Amino acid sequence: MNWDAFGAIGEVIGAAAVVISLIYVSIQVRSGTKALQTTTRDSVFKSVQEWNLAVMADPRLGWIFQTGSRDFENLGDEDRARYLHVMFSFFKVFENIYLHHLEGVVPPDLWEPNRAMLTVYAASPGGRRYWEERKAAYDPRFNAVMEELKPGPLAPGHEVSQIQTEVDE
Repeated sequence: MNWDAFGAIGEVIGAAAVVISLIYVSIQVRSGTKALQTTTRDSVFKSVQEWNLAVMADPRLGWIFQTGSRDFENLGDEDRARYLHVMFSFFKVFENIYLHHLEGVVPPDLWEPNRAMLTVYAASPGGRRYWEERKAAYDPRFNAVMEELKPGPLAPGHEVSQIQTEVDE
């Protein structure tokens, strides 16, 4: 065997090693992407759940959120201030979900149900009032999606007018 034959064999082995390495890297990237999507999905659920628990843990705050969404004008000054802070957090949670959706980390099957819930409160009188006054605090891409939101079909009981929060008297 001459040196040219050894060189050719070496090149074939090198090419095969490159192909095997690329296959391995693609498997690792796919696995990392799946792990990132799972982590993000968990994070989305947790952020919505934490926001909801924080609001509902304080019966008065739950009442302010529901009443302010339906009729912001009838809240007193202190309740209006609390409502504005609750809405800031609410919209920030959904802004975060949407921005992850734009990056492809939050898939459409996770964004769409959250979009539906966002639409309920964004379309409420209090939500519209809040948004018009405070939209500059949000990412322009989220502003664009907020301008496009149209109320759609909702599961029974998710309409703002049907959600009742009891307050200890």
